[in-house]
Order: sequence, then structure tokens, then C-alpha cells
Amino acid sequence: MNKLMDAAIELGLFDRIWYESQHKLQFTSDIEAFDDYLRKSPYSDISPASTFDTISYYENYPDVYESGMSALEHYISHGRLEGRSCFPLRPLWVPKNDLTAISHSVLRKGRYAVVLHIFYPDFIGKFNDALIGVDFKFDLYITTTNPDVPGLAREVFSKNICINEININIVPNHGRNFGPLLVEFGKKLLSYDYFCHLHSKKSLYSSKEQVQWANFLIEYLVKDKQVLSRALNILESNSKYGIYYPTSFWNLPTWVNHWLKNKSLGRSYLKSEYGIDDVDNFLAYPVGGMFWARTSALKPILEKTWNYVDFPCEPLPADGSLLHVIERIIPKVAKNQGYDQFFYNPSTGQFTDDSKYIFRPYLVGNFLRLKQSLLRNDIISFDIFDTVVKRSFYEPDYAKFNFPSRLGWNITGEEFVKIRNSIELDIRIKKQYLGDVDIVEIYTELVNSLNLDYDPVDMAELEFQIDFEFLERKDVIVDLINYLANEGKSIIFISDTYYLDRQIKKLLSKIGVKCDYELLLSSSLGLRKDNGSMWEMLDKRLTESDKKSKFIHVGDNVCADCQISGDYGISSFHILGPMDKWDAMDFPSIKDSFSMENPSMVLKWGQIVSQIGSNPFI
Repeated sequence: MNKLMDAAIELGLFDRIWYESQHKLQFTSDIEAFDDYLRKSPYSDISPASTFDTISYYENYPDVYESGMSALEHYISHGRLEGRSCFPLRPLWVPKNDLTAISHSVLRKGRYAVVLHIFYPDFIGKFNDALIGVDFKFDLYITTTNPDVPGLAREVFSKNICINEININIVPNHGRNFGPLLVEFGKKLLSYDYFCHLHSKKSLYSSKEQVQWANFLIEYLVKDKQVLSRALNILESNSKYGIYYPTSFWNLPTWVNHWLKNKSLGRSYLKSEYGIDDVDNFLAYPVGGMFWARTSALKPILEKTWNYVDFPCEPLPADGSLLHVIERIIPKVAKNQGYDQFFYNPSTGQFTDDSKYIFRPYLVGNFLRLKQSLLRNDIISFDIFDTVVKRSFYEPDYAKFNFPSRLGWNITGEEFVKIRNSIELDIRIKKQYLGDVDIVEIYTELVNSLNLDYDPVDMAELEFQIDFEFLERKDVIVDLINYLANEGKSIIFISDTYYLDRQIKKLLSKIGVKCDYELLLSSSLGLRKDNGSMWEMLDKRLTESDKKSKFIHVGDNVCADCQISGDYGISSFHILGPMDKWDAMDFPSIKDSFSMENPSMVLKWGQIVSQIGSNPFI
């Protein structure tokens, strides 16, 4: 250890004074500080000096990350001899406020509980090691599906002098971590002032178990005693805060802080159960389901009588279940109770209630990362709307809104949008949402339904022509596409759209796409990104041609372009759409009233949103 530290100091890659200042930590010696870095660095976004960026090293050499070895240790022992490079620190995000000033020492007066869901028995020692030496007494609650866990857990945890009582329940393998928490102990937790919820979590990378994500959460929730003490000081001394957890694990997808497939169920559940209206896409929540809470902040959730039948059975879907919803609504329920949440940002050592860390991956160097990612592949596909083109007023229904005035009809734009969209929906229902519809089908049905003396093909062409007038190129993306084509990359455009092939080709010509490309449209193929059928087809095609590892997709829709393609093992790169970039830049939220039902809002803000979103990078 000393030799490694000496080498790091000699190379200018470890600086104790900088390390303590940057991460707001204190140590009694160089070796103690260096050991702290070595222990945390395989999973945490911390750096040993301004001259060595841990995360950049892992991003450039993922094999090192997957090995579980400290980035600095690898570079000193192997990397520099292999010709690998290290990089100076590249701060991705600095909180706009720091709660350190209110993290002064507080005499622990509250009643504490720690709740563990232990699916993997090897986490017993990990949890016990993390909980030894905390500066408060607590009751321990454990749920497990494994009959071998209770005996072993009692033997191990009974030696921890900080624990008052140990309660262990064997539970069915139902409801993952939240089901047992709420069914077994929800109401019991109401007698405590604060509780921490942890669970054994493993992720699979390269066909082997990896626990970096779990280690990250456990570290900053209970294991790092300096961080834990400061977090609880804030929680106990300031009654405005009800939820605490670290910022999202750095190696998760850029879009993890999003409702994803849970949006419809989540918003409906929030409204029906708690009377909360929600319009967020991106949101700050305890990703991974581990957190500290003031029990009064979550009283509406804890006091409910839960049963295991309330939760989906295994095998659990990857997303879109009540369990995924509960994880996301924790801060929203707390906010409705009058409590804010706060976070710990390991890379700067700051506590903050600034939730804009959720856009951290989009802030610094994202265009360069995109370009580098695409150049590493041979086949590159792009979504079209809001990715390579933008609408002058952002709202896709704006063309329909202008449709009746172009024909001199005595009907408002709002009325026509409702009629036109309702007919499209009716066609989809008749098809049982199989395949897709094209714009000629829509206007054929509209002409027949309203008994109009118009040619449906002409009407379909008119809607496209109106939209066409408002569609503009997103310069940075179109220029990148042409550059990639000149570099020999194969280009594909993929879109869920009712427009026809010839119409989309006309659009791509308008915005200056000058290369050969393949066009995959839902209107002609009957396959869609948002239901997975397009990705299923591509997955088979790429697998058969052995080109899947050299394919990547770029798009702005978190679910259709990234999450669902990922379900098929297809790589993607997410860029911010106009409204998401608007929110990322902390402008006033306008999503709840931005639609053609409120045309004045579209006319007032549409062009500004579109202009802000013309470049998807911050």
C-alpha cells in the first residue's frame, strides 16, 4: 500500500490536501486518505487529485471497471506500462447550493430503524460492516426469502453494540424489496422518527455479478461515517428535509432519472392515491430503492395496509410495474407532506437540495462523447422528429391546428385537432394496436366519417405540406450525419410516424441530408419502436449479419429510442429533446399547459422552446 501511494504521489496523481478539500473529508494521515480513495474508487465518482479523473479512466477502459480494480491502482501497476492514458479531472456538475453549513453536529435524539431486505446471504457481512460504528442506536428489521439467513444474521448482527432489537421475517419472493418493507414493517416504522432502507442488489455485466451500484449506495447511506453523520445532522436539525440519498450512480444510463415506462401508471397512481398531479419526465428519486427517510414524510405510504397481492408476481418486468412506481414517488409523496429531499454529491463532497444532477450526463462534453461513440460503430441509425428536425412551434399538432383555415372551413383549429386525432385513435383501436397507420388511411376514414367531398390523398398531402413548412433542420445533428457518412458509416433513419416514405424523403432532402441512407418507417413496415417490434426486427437482422456490436441508435425519446432498444441489447445514445432541454436549463415548467387545447401557450412559447432545443447539448 505504501509503495503504491508513494508512486501515486511521485507521479503527481495523489494529493491528500486536495482530496480532503475536494471531498470535504478529514483523515489523520496520508495513508488513511489514500486507503479511503482505493476502497471507494471502484464504484464512486471520486478522484485522488486534480490530475487524475477516475471516471474518465473507467469510461475509456471499461475492462478495468468490470474487473473491480481501482482506476488509479490499475494505471500505476498496469495501465501506464500498457500505453493507457490518464486524464485530468473533468467536473461534470457542481451543485448550485451547498448544505454543508447546516450539517453541524447534532445530539441524536430521534428513534432510528434500519430495514434490510436480504435476498443474497453474502450481503449480511457487507451490511454489518457498514453499520458498525454509527453514532446512533437503532432497531434492525430484516426481511429475507432465504431460510438460512435468520440464524446467520442474528449471529452476525448481535455483535453490533449499536443495535437494540433485531426483527427478522421470512417472506415470499414477491414484491422485491418494497413489498416486504411495506407489508411486514410499514406501520411499525411509524413509531420511529427516521429509518434507512437498504437491500442486497447485484447487477450483471459481462456475464458476471457486479455490485458497484450497491456498494455506492451503501457507502454514502451508512458506511462512510463522516458522510452519514453530516447527512443525519441535516435531517435532524432542519425540519424541511424528509428524504436523503446520494446522487445517482455515475455508471447508469444517462436517462435513468426518468419515469421511463412507468409514466402512465405512475401519474395515474399518484393522482388516485395521493391527489398529486405530475407532469415530469425527468425526476430526482432514489434510483436503486435505497434511502433515508423521516417517517412522517412517507406516512401516507407507510400507514396503508399493504398485501403481497398488491405487487406483481415474479418474474418481474424490467420496468413498468407498481414497484418501479413506488421507487419514483417517494420524493413526491414527501413533498406533498411538506418535505424536501437532499442529496450527497461524492465528486464534490457537497450536500445539496439541487436536483439538477439528474441532467449531469448532458452537461459537459456530451457532443464529443456522441461523436466518439458513433465513430466506434459502423452502422448508425437516427430518430427523425426532435432528433434531426425540429418544428418551428415545437407542438406536432400545430400543423393540424392550421389545417381548417387553409381550406376555409368554419371550424376552429382546436376542434379539428380533436376530430383528426380521435379518428386516428379509432383506427388504431380497430387494428387492436397491431402494426401502424399511415396518413392516407387517417384521411380516408375522416372523409368517410364526416361525409366530405374531398380526395383523402390530397388532404393527407396538405397536412404534410403544412407541417413541412414548419419543420427545420437541427444543424449540429444533420452536419454530424453527413460527416459520419463521409467517414464510411452506414446511415439509417428510423421513425414511428404516419407520414409516407416519399414524404419523409422529401423532408430529409429539405434539411440537407446528402448521403445515402436506409429508411425504416412504421407507416410502411407496420413495425414501431415504442412497442418493440421495430427493434425486434433489427435485432434479428443485425444478429444474423453479425453486425449488432457495431450498431448504435441516436434519439430523443427515452423509452422508444433507448430503453426499449436496450431490452434487445441494442446500443443507443440519448440526446435531449426540446422540452427536456428546456427543463434541464431550469426554465419555468410549461408542459402542463402546452398543447393545442391551449393555442395561446403554443404561440407564446413554442418558438422559444424549439429554438432552445435546436441544439440538444447543454
